[in-house]
Amino acid sequence: MSILAFRIFDAKPFGNGGERREAQLDEIYREVGVTRRYYGMHRIPLTIGMWLRSVRLIAQSQNRVIFRHIFTHPKAVYHYIKSWAWNVDELRSFFKTDDNMFVYEGSAAYHYPVVEEAFRRKKKVVAVMHNIESLVPGSRSEITQHYAPADFQNELNLLRKCDIVFMISREETWLMRLYGVNAYYLPYYPAKECQEWLFRIRAVREQKEPKEKRTFLVIGSAINAPTAIGMQQLVDYMEKLRLNVELRIGGYGTAQHIHIPNDYKNVVLLGELSQEQLTREMIECNAILINQPPTTGALTRIVEAEIAGVPVVANTDSMRDYFNISGIYEYRTMDELKYVLSQDLQMPSIPPRPDSKLFIEAIQKTK
Repeated sequence: MSILAFRIFDAKPFGNGGERREAQLDEIYREVGVTRRYYGMHRIPLTIGMWLRSVRLIAQSQNRVIFRHIFTHPKAVYHYIKSWAWNVDELRSFFKTDDNMFVYEGSAAYHYPVVEEAFRRKKKVVAVMHNIESLVPGSRSEITQHYAPADFQNELNLLRKCDIVFMISREETWLMRLYGVNAYYLPYYPAKECQEWLFRIRAVREQKEPKEKRTFLVIGSAINAPTAIGMQQLVDYMEKLRLNVELRIGGYGTAQHIHIPNDYKNVVLLGELSQEQLTREMIECNAILINQPPTTGALTRIVEAEIAGVPVVANTDSMRDYFNISGIYEYRTMDELKYVLSQDLQMPSIPPRPDSKLFIEAIQKTK
């Protein structure tokens, strides 16, 4: 079976959160024998006709609001028209096929014309959302120039037209259904290659003796603003706790975005970690510590820590689907964090692989 698809991330079992999610989807597709033909953005020599067809494509989409900013943000308007001038002909030929199924694996409003072209071509549209982009705190739309959550209605308008939508968290599924979107929950679960790595870590941890000094691993991409803010809050607070614990911080951008004063004795900045270094840190730590401000999407590293047998200590805003699970500990305030870090932390059980039956049925049902 062949379907049409669009995605914004490559599939990488050990990549960032979006790439890990794509690796999960790739595995599901392979298991049921579905092949995909992906639409990709291109850059080719432009003609006047391509510029005009780009303007028409945008004018037919809900992203036509960008034209209101032609005088206030002329560069943004120019670059958006140019990006679709490169791609408008390819986009229209992409949908000239007997394949009736289109899967949108994205979130950014920038790419709405792809989905809307699928609507015009009467394709069945299944959306797999990485998050609710219009609700990311502090984010600004390239299309409307509005800050979140001003464009939430635009995202709803698009998703309501989809035949079925799959969200990465229960909370976002509930919210979408509340606003009339035919939404269902498809949680993240690592691809088999990543699972095997996590099981190896678990096997070593099961034999490991506890260390006298407790260490807590903080990992994530500090290029992501909410992640960097949460990490810095932990650094600033840890020195006030006066506990015999060590905080070890690693991940993309941590060396550039996380500031640790020279006199901080119990905080170690690891910087970007190789797979080998991350393996060692996950084996040796007492738990993974998470402090994330409110945002959308879901953290892939929590379920991965469960599989690896690493306890998780997480603030309420980052917990999402992981409340009341053995081995995962919530703290609501920094004062509660001090108490949780002093407790004996249990190894979490291995979570079952989520049921993807509804998603499989959706992509196989072409009419």
